[in-house]
Amino acid sequence: MHEPFRKLAQTIEQNLPEGFKLVMQYGMPSFVVPLSTFPKGYHCEKNTPLPF
Repeated sequence: MHEPFRKLAQTIEQNLPEGFKLVMQYGMPSFVVPLSTFPKGYHCEKNTPLPF
């Protein structure tokens, strides 16, 4: 990840409520509600964390 994007992701991560996780999803960095918090998953894809 390039430095400007790394700084942006860090700023977002520091300002989100606790419990969100930064992952690679759909080929890009994404913040998600992990399956450990929301086990139903996203829409009809039960193994996919809920995107934020």
